Amino acid sequence: MIERIEIYGFGKFQNTILEFSPGFNGIYGENEAGKSTLFQFIVAMFYGFSKDSKFKKIYNENWDSYRPLETSQYGGTLDFSWRGRSYRLERNFLKDQESCKVWDLETKEIWKKTEGFYTYSRIPQPGALFFQLSQEEFLQYFALQDLKNLSSTENIEKEILKGDSFLQTGALELSLEEAFSYLGEEEKKIGTMKALKTPLGRLEKEIQTLERAAIGSQGLEEKYLYFLDRQGKLEKEREEVKFDEGHGREREESKERASYIYDEMNRCMEGKAILMDLDRRIDENNEKMDDMENRYPWIGRGEEISQNSLLFLIGAILGFLGGIGNFFVMESFLGAMIFFGFGILFLGIFLWKQKREKEGKLVQKQYMALFHLQDQLLYEREEKVKELQIPDSAKSIEEKMKELKKEMDTLGKNQSSGDLWEKSPEREIEIQMAQLDIELKHLEKERIEEGERQIRLKEAKKEREALLFRKEAIEKSRNLLASLSSEKTQDARSQFYGKINDSMEWFTKGRYKNIRKGDEGFYLTDSLHGKNLHQSQLSTSTLELLLFSIRLSMMDAKGNEEVPILLEDAFVHMDEERSKQLLITMRDFPRQVLWFTSNRGWMESFELKNINKIQL
Repeated sequence: MIERIEIYGFGKFQNTILEFSPGFNGIYGENEAGKSTLFQFIVAMFYGFSKDSKFKKIYNENWDSYRPLETSQYGGTLDFSWRGRSYRLERNFLKDQESCKVWDLETKEIWKKTEGFYTYSRIPQPGALFFQLSQEEFLQYFALQDLKNLSSTENIEKEILKGDSFLQTGALELSLEEAFSYLGEEEKKIGTMKALKTPLGRLEKEIQTLERAAIGSQGLEEKYLYFLDRQGKLEKEREEVKFDEGHGREREESKERASYIYDEMNRCMEGKAILMDLDRRIDENNEKMDDMENRYPWIGRGEEISQNSLLFLIGAILGFLGGIGNFFVMESFLGAMIFFGFGILFLGIFLWKQKREKEGKLVQKQYMALFHLQDQLLYEREEKVKELQIPDSAKSIEEKMKELKKEMDTLGKNQSSGDLWEKSPEREIEIQMAQLDIELKHLEKERIEEGERQIRLKEAKKEREALLFRKEAIEKSRNLLASLSSEKTQDARSQFYGKINDSMEWFTKGRYKNIRKGDEGFYLTDSLHGKNLHQSQLSTSTLELLLFSIRLSMMDAKGNEEVPILLEDAFVHMDEERSKQLLITMRDFPRQVLWFTSNRGWMESFELKNINKIQL
């Protein structure tokens, strides 16, 4: 309970002292009198100019708004009682001199238990220490500035559902309905292993493909190591073979020609492998293009989809206008139905054509991507042919290799061209090494590809494991939320609704009571007229009272009976009779209430007895 305030400097206030009573306190004045400033001063004393953050100081925009211009002091004191003891809260809001002290007024000593100041923020929050409330909770349930803005049927339903969720979860910020909706959306995003269009399904398909490829690559490493060992042995064997130099120049020329032929054959074999791979990719791309051309013949002709859908939209509009004219002007029900039928038909055709056009554009975009890829592959193939200086097809390469082999055979048969070289051990070693080198290059390429596949397989399995873990966590969260709806919760919910009923009966002298949830919202009983009213049938002032009753019930659920209630410009829609009746009722309210208002009718009502009136 707030007892006394002394403002050194805050907004327009300087050296101002205000005292409050335990019950109802009416704080009134004209516009610009300082009501909102005093309201913010109380909030700032308990919570500072902070945005909740446990990692660094973050000041909200109000720090600059309320910094006084005519004095160097920025702060004040606030005396309050809490659980039988009185305290004085002293704050200086200047950032370079910021301080926050709590004095025990009985012992006249500074209170040392300040660790709880920083429960929600790096800026001191005594309200968090004493009230066990975050700044957001205090502003939402005890320092009310939003009643006049939230008094609508939609917000009433949200507030009741929020209170219902709190009873089940114990958290004011958690909405079970929103939580279930969120979990459902997250589970839908993950998908299943059988749904190939979802992340989990795509990963499962990729893992299966990679595992099949791994099975096909078994023994690759052993084969590669065997060829490396064979290469080393051949090199050693070649060093041991001595070339006989007594066979003259012809043998040397024959050897050089044979070496050139083997280089050519090696380049042809390498080029053949590259061309075959490019031809395979080109054929696959062609198959995809042919498939799209078969499914969408207009693509192959270079046409674009043009649905002329605007004509059908115009037809739909004319149909609806004709139906309205027949119904209201010519009073012809049959004619109106005919025109409306045509309008609906044309509208359906228009929407269908719009969908077709959108799909057509997407298909056309995919086809053009394949077309550009085809050009890129053909260009790459042409460049490889030029770079390697080989024929432009695998068949032509085979024919060239036959010619080279034939020439090599001729060298072997022609004794004058190096018969001894043809039959020499060194030549046999060179042939074996050339063939071995080609095999090793292919194996190295396969080993690199297999390594990349293994890395991707591990990554994909980790991603799948993470998604499955997340899916399991979602299911456990859903089960946990579902378990919160128990018989105990049903009892708490009944008490929650009962407190709302008690508050409404109290505020309205028994006119409105028996709030209950139906299939289409909430209902109240109007005992004065003997009717059950839907929330949409209630006046703005009654909705405001209902919203306040819900907040009061939430306050009771949260506890902290000693936390004061701050109301700014509430119940502005009430007429004079009802406002006076409410004021009389609030006068006996068991909590301390600080009511800030500029309404003249309320000012006059403050002349009632047993109300602490403070005019600004």
